[in-house]
Amino acid sequence: MTIYAWSYTDANSNANADAECPWQEGMAAKNVNNDARGTMLRVAQLLRDLGGAVSAGGTANGLTITAGSPFTTLADGRIVSFRATAANTGDTTLNVNGIGAKAIRVFSQGGERSLPAGAIQSGGIYIAQYSEAANSGSGGWVLINPSNFASLLVGGSAASPITATRNQTTNISYEARPSTGNPVRFGLGAANTFAVKAASNLDTDPWMAVTSTSATFAGSLAAQTAQIGGSGATAIVATRSDTTNVAYEARPSSGSSVFFGLGAAGTFAVRDSDALNLNPWMEVTSTEVKTRGSFVLLSSTSQFIARPTAGTDSIPFDYWGQFTGGGTVTAMRFRRGLPAGGTIGSISVTTTATAYNTSSDYRLKHDVEGFDGSGPLIDALRPVTFKWNVDDSSDVGFIAHEVQAVFPQAISGEKDGDEMQGGDWSKLVPILVAELKAVRARLAALESAA
Repeated sequence: MTIYAWSYTDANSNANADAECPWQEGMAAKNVNNDARGTMLRVAQLLRDLGGAVSAGGTANGLTITAGSPFTTLADGRIVSFRATAANTGDTTLNVNGIGAKAIRVFSQGGERSLPAGAIQSGGIYIAQYSEAANSGSGGWVLINPSNFASLLVGGSAASPITATRNQTTNISYEARPSTGNPVRFGLGAANTFAVKAASNLDTDPWMAVTSTSATFAGSLAAQTAQIGGSGATAIVATRSDTTNVAYEARPSSGSSVFFGLGAAGTFAVRDSDALNLNPWMEVTSTEVKTRGSFVLLSSTSQFIARPTAGTDSIPFDYWGQFTGGGTVTAMRFRRGLPAGGTIGSISVTTTATAYNTSSDYRLKHDVEGFDGSGPLIDALRPVTFKWNVDDSSDVGFIAHEVQAVFPQAISGEKDGDEMQGGDWSKLVPILVAELKAVRARLAALESAA
């Protein structure tokens, strides 16, 4: 017999409800003390059940307690309280008085559900009430005061809420629970890591882990239409997932899309369709960059630099012209300003030689006159021998600023300027030709006089 045998509808029936305190009609005076003490016992047992004085035994997810009230069956309204000695890590059961383990259930905005991890914390005092209808009619203990459990109805309906299921320093998970099928958990796994997996222990072997510097996946990344950034008309969307052709689409609000990603094996590619392995606009590998159109540097400060790594003496600039047949072919053009400004120089090749060309077309010139006075210019030039500072090697040539004083057209830069001066010695060729012609004329005159 327990206090739960007492009737709350018919006081007369309580005369024989509990042998510990029958309080029968016309009872002998000597029995009053016994029944009063029996009543005190039943009240004290109930107070113990409600007061959280009992420490739970068993395991973190399989609790056992011995209630103050010695009931031997379970029925609606049985209430117990207990002090937890460990935090639960998932679905949990409670076995009271050895009657049998029953699931502990909770109610949130999403309705009834199993007990989430962390809803019971070590040292916490909890109240549980038995419900025969709980756990789909199998009966269960409804936890009245779960710890740190907030139902977050992020989206969907009661059948598919997202709820917080853990609340620990390095493992706080949220559960996306569909109306049918298995839930998926996501949230804080290891420190500063967003994680996803099926179980609530996100800090152990997650399906996906994302930090500020990396994203790791336990399985294959096989996105078919995964939106990476933006929204609607400005999203970047995965559009293919092939072994050697994984394309992402940059889709503008209007106009044509551009696709980029994995083209041929080990190649980053860009083009106007998702078939990146077929004639891409640009291909990049660990050893080269290929473009099918023009390579243009638009900024006024842009530079094309071939910079060797430490210990490398040089980087050759290779031009591979896939020309057929003979003749001269222009391999490279130099322009001043936009293409409309015209070519000012070029490099041309044949099957055996290379020519470096400076613009000299008559259509580019006016006020054309014969050159005279080459002698004084040549007399003013001072050929010298010298050694280069960088490696002490010997050479023959001119001093730039000395030539500049005589024939400035052949020299670039200023003496002691920010950049070193240079000379285009091909500019001296017309002077030498003029002087050679003058010498030949004088020789011819002398020969005629003799």
